Amino acid sequence: MQAVKELLATFTPYKGSEATASRVKAEIERRWGKICAEDYQPEHNCRTFAEWRKIGYKVKPKEKSIQSITVIKKVNEKGETIKEYPRVVHLFYVTQVTRVA
Repeated sequence: MQAVKELLATFTPYKGSEATASRVKAEIERRWGKICAEDYQPEHNCRTFAEWRKIGYKVKPKEKSIQSITVIKKVNEKGETIKEYPRVVHLFYVTQVTRVA
């Protein structure tokens, strides 16, 4: 069984902006305090439900997600962006999950 620190060392597919990260950090501080907000690393300890499941964790019962917004880009075969649109993403912080037995 891998240690929590080893699992959290794996990277998430986070591609957000600094503004998105700061909004999520502010919500973490509001819910769990300044210490948790200082530990926030968008690439490691804040993931979607599916991303937590992939590494062997589940969201604790009755936990509410942190809503964030990401921009989806549609590109053509030349790699040029033809359309961008926002998408709501539901994230869970590390304190909201537990290891699956």
